Amino acid sequence: MNHNSNIRIVISIVNYCSANLVCQLLPDLVSELEAFNARVVIVDNHSPDNSISLLTDFIQNEQLHDSVSLVSSDINGGFSYGNNLAINYAIETLAFQPDYVLLLNPDTKILKSALYKLIEFMEAHPKAGVAGSQLVSETGDIQRS
Repeated sequence: MNHNSNIRIVISIVNYCSANLVCQLLPDLVSELEAFNARVVIVDNHSPDNSISLLTDFIQNEQLHDSVSLVSSDINGGFSYGNNLAINYAIETLAFQPDYVLLLNPDTKILKSALYKLIEFMEAHPKAGVAGSQLVSETGDIQRS
């Protein structure tokens, strides 16, 4: 598969008091999105800290508003609830119908071409409904999930 800007991807990140981790993740993530038609939707799951202001300022200061949206939830409905908010926001508010949805934890570190490899796998295996990436520790050891 060649990089294909016609492939539409929504990347959902559910935040709960982890804005600093999300801010560390976003630059590498956004740089990996350039080959795709992708949107990142961060849902803040009613964090009681200053997550909303940290994320808002980071998105604005880094000029990520063209590829990153922030949704503030009125309740902490949990991981599934937050992801559903992100997906619905992309589809209904942004009118962005994705080919793929990636659920990404805030503490993720994106390795170069990881997103490309996931999409390549899905495109090569059209009967696959779900794929997960390999987890590795900070020292490079494979982790079981």
